[in-house]
Amino acid sequence: MKHVYSLVLVVLTLAAIAYGYHVHMGGNDKKVDADYEYGADVQKINIEAALMDVEIEEGSEPSITYHGSERLKPTVTYDKGSKILTIKQPNTKVKNAKYNQNNEMTIVLPKDIKLDDFSLNLACGEVTLQKLDAKKIHINDNLGNFEAQRLVSEDIDIDAALGNVKIYSCDAKSVDIDASLGDVEIDMEKDLDKYSISANASLGSMKIGKNSSSSSYVQTGTEGTIMVNCSLGDVEIK
Repeated sequence: MKHVYSLVLVVLTLAAIAYGYHVHMGGNDKKVDADYEYGADVQKINIEAALMDVEIEEGSEPSITYHGSERLKPTVTYDKGSKILTIKQPNTKVKNAKYNQNNEMTIVLPKDIKLDDFSLNLACGEVTLQKLDAKKIHINDNLGNFEAQRLVSEDIDIDAALGNVKIYSCDAKSVDIDASLGDVEIDMEKDLDKYSISANASLGSMKIGKNSSSSSYVQTGTEGTIMVNCSLGDVEIK
């Protein structure tokens, strides 16, 4: 069964990527490079993107770099009063696509910064996070893999329509992940036995700690809550 849904995932991913590029990219569109700055005291980050890979890393100075389509060059604004960073990519629709176009954005966060809120809505693209510490984290990635080296939060909410979700190190009070088509893998920093867990994998294998289950798993605890719903893919929480 695992080989069957893996093949389905590959086919649908390739088809969706081709469609995404066809809808959003133009044959004569040229590449641009852009650099942006924002305040080191940022508290909230809101990203709305149509077609772009997003990478977030830590550094000594806050900065944003973009390389990609001129049509899809994002608008970046920083409100010093509210300390909100807003990144918005145009949602253009141009046909006659060139499929070798790539749009990439790298956001450098000040080292050890703790945000109040981080929100990312992405139609098509890969998301790679080095470390993100925020009270609330919301990720909505319709097409693309999500990978985080470390997440620290009171509330993590991830919706992934088509792509894998992998968190190598997670320190959170509440985790809620919905994955329609793709694997989910989470490595919790605290004792997994102390969490309330509700996990479902309609078509795929499941492993929670040392326990294996065919389709669903439930346990109670006081440390926090973990909820994972996966329609087509494997689930592993450890």
